[in-house]
Amino acid sequence: MKTLTFLLISITFFSCYSKRPSNKEVITNHPYLIGHWSGTGKFLDPDYNQLMGPQPIHIWITPNDISIEINGILTTQTHLYPTKYGFEIRGFLSTELNYAPTGEKNKIVLFLVLPQNNRSTAQDIDVNFHLKSNFNFDYTMKVGGVKLRKTK
Repeated sequence: MKTLTFLLISITFFSCYSKRPSNKEVITNHPYLIGHWSGTGKFLDPDYNQLMGPQPIHIWITPNDISIEINGILTTQTHLYPTKYGFEIRGFLSTELNYAPTGEKNKIVLFLVLPQNNRSTAQDIDVNFHLKSNFNFDYTMKVGGVKLRKTK
């Protein structure tokens, strides 16, 4: 029974694991992402939005890497993933956001939703962002939205 349990756990673990592409690989395959994207976001929770206020968001994508700044806080270990709807960006905030009574939020996930047609010429993209305490499941995450415009 122990062997069967171990085997099932191993199969489950390895079936969920996949090698993620490097930022450089993703950007090389999607060069239209290169540039400076910026906008001002707001949270969907009206109370939290009032507490935090507008959130200036900047994303810099170079041929080799990506960086994010939200409300003056930079990300570290930022990674870009291609998805069916566009791209997902995950990063650790260099400073924790302690404003929330639900706990510190030191991770950010951005969902870049690109248009179905003419993705390579898009100058405006819709972005949903989540402030989280972990990347898996955080029922107290703070959700927001922003429209980013490419400025360079």
